[in-house]
Amino acid sequence: DVYKRQILGWVMVLIFAFVFFVPYKRMNAALATEDYKKAGELLALIRKIVLANLILGLSVVVIAGSGRYM
Repeated sequence: DVYKRQILGWVMVLIFAFVFFVPYKRMNAALATEDYKKAGELLALIRKIVLANLILGLSVVVIAGSGRYM
């Protein structure tokens, strides 16, 4: 139970680090060069990845809330 939460937590940290260091930096670079189409595409990608991270976070809450019954 604790291991499931810890593994999911680390996966969430890695996803956040990926979002920050790859698409977010590229989006800022695209905005700096006024390439709004590419920035919009990257923002859409970031939103999808953040949604996946949110789902992982909610599953951590479910696992923690279910306690010994899971």
